[in-house]
Amino acid sequence: MKNSKGITMASLIIVITAIVLLSTMAIGFGYRYLTKTKQVNKEAFVEVLSSAVTKRESSYSVNMSSYPRLGFYIKDAETFKKLVEKYVPSLPHNSDLLYERGQWYIIDNITAEKLGVKDSSRFIDVYDMTGTEKITVALADYVSGSVILFTIDQEGIEEIKEGIDESKIEPTDGHIHDFNLPAATCTEDRKCLICGFVVQTALGHLYTNGAATPIDDEFHFRKTCERCGAKGGIERHTNLDKYTFYKSGDGTWYHYNGCSVCGWPEGARNYQRCDTYWESLSDTEHALRCKICEHSEVSNHTLKYIYVDKEYHEYLCTDCGFVKINFEVHEDTNNDHVCDKCDAEMITSDSPVLESVTLKNKNFPDSKYITKGETAVLTFKSDKAMQDAVVKIGGYGDEKLHYTYSADRYTCTVELTISEDIVLNQNEKLSISINCQSVSTGKWIVNPITATSDGSYLIFDSIPPTAEYILKGKY
Repeated sequence: MKNSKGITMASLIIVITAIVLLSTMAIGFGYRYLTKTKQVNKEAFVEVLSSAVTKRESSYSVNMSSYPRLGFYIKDAETFKKLVEKYVPSLPHNSDLLYERGQWYIIDNITAEKLGVKDSSRFIDVYDMTGTEKITVALADYVSGSVILFTIDQEGIEEIKEGIDESKIEPTDGHIHDFNLPAATCTEDRKCLICGFVVQTALGHLYTNGAATPIDDEFHFRKTCERCGAKGGIERHTNLDKYTFYKSGDGTWYHYNGCSVCGWPEGARNYQRCDTYWESLSDTEHALRCKICEHSEVSNHTLKYIYVDKEYHEYLCTDCGFVKINFEVHEDTNNDHVCDKCDAEMITSDSPVLESVTLKNKNFPDSKYITKGETAVLTFKSDKAMQDAVVKIGGYGDEKLHYTYSADRYTCTVELTISEDIVLNQNEKLSISINCQSVSTGKWIVNPITATSDGSYLIFDSIPPTAEYILKGKY
């Protein structure tokens, strides 16, 4: 039994060892098989893709509009050189000659499918210019049919981006995309004008904050797009109802307003003339105020005195219209018998007042004319006894005049004879001037009298009338 048990244990160890060895051999064989198979499949894919490229080029030669070359066209030798040297080192180093002789395109799985190569996504990826991952794609020459798979990172894609003509990506119906823009903008997709295929969506604005800047008289903005310069953070001006007062050199009132955020308006203030009104504050003061900016200034009334009667006047302000209700007595501080404020004549009971004044032709009382040799008579009557009358007729005074007072001296008659030495103009109306003194008070008439009370007057006529004689007829 012991021997049998020992044999059994030894046999078990041998069997386990054999299984391990066989498993290791199987795994190694399987790995080599899978690797070789994958390599074989990759090589087969390259051959199939090369065949598809060659076939498309043959069709292209016959009818290029129906069978265009597909893929991402490499536009210049410099881009081709960068790509080859860094990512496709298996190609000969004479890249300039290779590029010149070929038609080189980058082909991704989408393009390969359009060329008729199925399941291409097992071997190559989508060529995404905006992606972030490493990708495997094919470099193909339509002239020679050469196809090489290579891997490129996002840095490499960005490096050769300007040298790749994306417009050579072909849709399934065979037309060549005609893109609206070289690249998508902040607000507009990059898309085909024929079929509407969007190859790159709008980027959206990339705003950076800045100082508030005026746009116009209504808005300002706070942000600017780094890519396109578009304005963002647009807001209405604030505190435009806040005004600043300004008085010009000639005293005219103005005000101006502006945005408290952006400082609009720039360069020049928007001066506006104040809309003012007066407000009476007291008997002595008023205020001038602006309806808009509410600025105000207090000053004294600008008074104008208005005659009421021989004893009183009232006054009003010519600016605010204030009228004093209580009447004020006339003032005559310089004794000129005129109110210092309202210019009214201040006739007192001490001064004579002429009740009537007439001017007549003594020779022809009903005539309004007077000529050489005739006498003008000026008669005036006062409410008081008069003395020392001072009169002028036609500009001539005492040396040519003859005075006669009534017994009570209430009436005075003054005569002027139009002698040859009296010089008057033809059709001249004789002027008059009368002043006299009260016998009892010694006061004079406040203002000399220069007009008749009844409207009478005399006109000088230097041409004497002529008489025509008519011969008496014989009967």
